[in-house]
Amino acid sequence: MIYNLGLLAAIALAGGYVALEDTKALNRGYKKTDFFYVKHFFITIFTLPLILIFGFEFELTLISALLLISLVFIRKINVRSSTNISKAVSPLEDASYAILPLAITYIIDTFLGITTFSIIAIVGILVIILGNYMISKNYITGKILKESLIRRAITTIIMAYVGYYLLQYTNVVTYMFLVYGITTLFTTITYRKKIEKIPRSNWITASRMQVAGTIVLFASTVLMQQSVTMYMLKLPINLITIIVLTASAKKGIGKIPTTYQFMGAFVCVAGILAYAISQI
Repeated sequence: MIYNLGLLAAIALAGGYVALEDTKALNRGYKKTDFFYVKHFFITIFTLPLILIFGFEFELTLISALLLISLVFIRKINVRSSTNISKAVSPLEDASYAILPLAITYIIDTFLGITTFSIIAIVGILVIILGNYMISKNYITGKILKESLIRRAITTIIMAYVGYYLLQYTNVVTYMFLVYGITTLFTTITYRKKIEKIPRSNWITASRMQVAGTIVLFASTVLMQQSVTMYMLKLPINLITIIVLTASAKKGIGKIPTTYQFMGAFVCVAGILAYAISQI
């Protein structure tokens, strides 16, 4: 449990920073396609040293190849949807919407035998949802019905399960390198004429952000190896972190959280701890 809580803490610190910097960058007028490319490029570069440390391991079969190709395709849809949402709503509102697939993945995990049914786990997830409601009830609007939000929720769940089964054929760092490297390669081929026109500021911003992004990806993928629900716990963690960072930031990232929303963050923490205890 302590190990998993450490991973979630890493996601909290690094993930909240990345989410807020994403929003700031897009609000400064960065093109979505430019930012998508440079972020994936630097994740691929920063994963190379990890390959040297942990080794490259991939069992190539028809199933693993299909899983990898499917994951790259689904991820691209998911990232585009997330980028559209980030430009339309505040980071706090965005993180609130993103938490919705959590309960669904626990039901699927239990049905597939990935995790065992536990009353404590159910209580933990319900408490997380309650905390999320306390945080987001003043922000939820008709935007939740938009196509991008629905598409992101669906692709997040599908992507997580494809990733879970792909990790049975590879280790964590090879998974990171292949998914982001292939995505970068495909994007380079289709986007090559515009790469030289990407502003230098985009490269600098993305390189700084993706140091933290690599930490988030590594910690999230380790959790995904255990179960998709464990992986999905990064969503309420991000929400809590964004509340704290939004409250401490001066400008550019949305409304200041209320006392009621801070209380909701503590409720989310209680739910996360309860779920973590259920997995011991």
